[in-house]
Amino acid sequence: AVSKETRTSAKPWGSPAACSLLTLRALNVPLAAAGFAASVAVHRALHPKASADVAALTGLALALLPTHAFFAWLFYTDVAGLTLLLASWAASLRGRYFAAGLAATAAVAVRQTHAVWAGPVLLAALISTADASRPPGAPRIAESGRGAARQGVALARALLARPQSTLGRAWPLLLPQASLAALLARNGGGVAL
Repeated sequence: AVSKETRTSAKPWGSPAACSLLTLRALNVPLAAAGFAASVAVHRALHPKASADVAALTGLALALLPTHAFFAWLFYTDVAGLTLLLASWAASLRGRYFAAGLAATAAVAVRQTHAVWAGPVLLAALISTADASRPPGAPRIAESGRGAARQGVALARALLARPQSTLGRAWPLLLPQASLAALLARNGGGVAL
């Protein structure tokens, strides 16, 4: 049983005691662990035939990157942002575009510049949906010729020819950029870096 004195001495969330350096640093520990899990999920989605050991080692390598491991012991937004972006990528690779869009939007809420890093997740999802919706015998986007320009043209054609089966499925991945645009409009063009 909790004593009356203990109940009254507990500080509400948002008070200076609840936002102590120890508390804030402790938030990054589960985020760093989630980042490892998200890295493993990305690897498994990209390499489904790879062994579980290889996926775990890849996740560990990403988790130990200095920009991730170092900031995990501080209260800094990189850990949360990277974890959310990896979770977004993992969800997108599995075709769960709404979950991917929410995770990427949360990453932008943590750190606005993550809208830039959410862009490749959107691009990969558009290519995936365009390839999945292509007519039988039509080449995949990557097979449309050498160079990014030809692949970009092939993707644009697929988006225009089949908008419902391409952008209609991956539209939630536009949420991070839309949220950044709304933030910029609200703040008169200012963004925190």
